[in-house]
Amino acid sequence: MKALNSREKYDFMRNFAIALSLMLLASCNNNQKTDKPIVTVSLLAQKYWVERLALGFVEVNPMLVAGSDHSTYEPAPEQMRKISKSDIYFKIGHIDFEYAWIPKFINSNPKMRVVDLSEKLNLTLADSFCCKHSLNNENHGHKHTSRIDPHIWLNPPMVKEMVMIMADELCKLVPASADSIRKNEELFLKEIDSLDNYITKKLSGFQNRKFLLFHPALTWYAQQYNLQQIVIEIDGKEPSPSKMKDIIDEIKKENIKVILIQNEFPFERASVIAKETNAEIAQIKPLDYDWLSIMYEITNIIEKALRKSE
Repeated sequence: MKALNSREKYDFMRNFAIALSLMLLASCNNNQKTDKPIVTVSLLAQKYWVERLALGFVEVNPMLVAGSDHSTYEPAPEQMRKISKSDIYFKIGHIDFEYAWIPKFINSNPKMRVVDLSEKLNLTLADSFCCKHSLNNENHGHKHTSRIDPHIWLNPPMVKEMVMIMADELCKLVPASADSIRKNEELFLKEIDSLDNYITKKLSGFQNRKFLLFHPALTWYAQQYNLQQIVIEIDGKEPSPSKMKDIIDEIKKENIKVILIQNEFPFERASVIAKETNAEIAQIKPLDYDWLSIMYEITNIIEKALRKSE
């Protein structure tokens, strides 16, 4: 066997050291991936809640990202891979995506615990609220059916209840971090209380409590704060051309000056209505990540809309 000269020995040792370092780094990365339990959630807002409680203690795998349509969305392969390794799935409850996919997720990972965050909430709409849910009830009425409105993450008191359930489950999942989770929970719940108080005060004093929204995303928000949500889209369908004039006439009658629309929805039909009624369009982002900021933003937009209608 040929003896190595000094240069060859140096190159050999250097390459060996590099290879060993890469192996150790890969090992560390693998350990980091497996050390943290994976928690899967349906919405980015839930990811925000989990990370407010347990950032650094768990990895969060959100399903519906901003811009997704929950009625047609299909998980990406990487999301499914994480589903197969998830310890908990926090279900928001009553969205089309969950009805279609959670049974498949359970088949993929039978050991995954599915926690329905809506299970203990009072999801009963007041009869008076249901009857005044949409514009021009005779022509555009939306009767409340057995399908529960899923937009519970836009109601702060309901979110408070869901966050407490999350905290309990996360403490069981990572008991070594339970003290930190409880401290984070206490702080976050106080912030939700502050938000609730802000909304109540911000929206008080208006006689006309109607606001116009393209898609009925703020049902539970409206009921919580004694507002009337008027919607253009009914049961996922835009109004027919024959109904447009009725809607426009009703908007003028109610002196509505702002049309709220989610950033996931096309602006074309809302733009037509806005032009005909001299109203402006305000965009809301209920599916984005930063839940607390989103709620303050929605409230400020609604306050502006109510003020313009006075």
